[in-house]
Amino acid sequence: KLTEEHSKFLVDYIKKNTTAILDELKLKLCEKFEGLKISTSTIHRHLVHKHNITLKKLEKIPAARNSDRVIALRKAIIEQYKSVADMDFSKDCVFIDEAGFNLHTQRNHGRSLKGTPTKSTVPTEKRITFTILSAISQAGIINIGEVKINGKARTRTEQFLAYLTNVMNTLDKNNIKD
Repeated sequence: KLTEEHSKFLVDYIKKNTTAILDELKLKLCEKFEGLKISTSTIHRHLVHKHNITLKKLEKIPAARNSDRVIALRKAIIEQYKSVADMDFSKDCVFIDEAGFNLHTQRNHGRSLKGTPTKSTVPTEKRITFTILSAISQAGIINIGEVKINGKARTRTEQFLAYLTNVMNTLDKNNIKD
């Protein structure tokens, strides 16, 4: 049976090594606590039932996203906006976001009988991706736009600039400006 000390070790190890597999956890646990006899299935059950730690598809975050340099740049931009005396974020800001989706999106995991692979038929034609662009402010929804993209390309600069032009035209047309 795993003690509180074992649990703390496992949780701490997983926080530092999110990609650790059960065999690695067993090895590290047995190295730390000599004489401990435990199976990987016991470790798995313990993590799931006691700590709600489960195996999931990994979200890969680029290292540069949270580097000291990028954090400092973000902070500098925020300080620059805060220094504008007549800037009222609740009235002067328009927030723009994009969400992309593919018409042929499918699950990445499946189930089948033990010992047999799981298969799914996928379309062979080029996939069509849609990007929805939206602009909102305190006044409400300003503009919603759709961009259709073939293949895996993302929204291109020209498309985004055209969308921004539409947003600006909508603001002007409805006299929503400061």
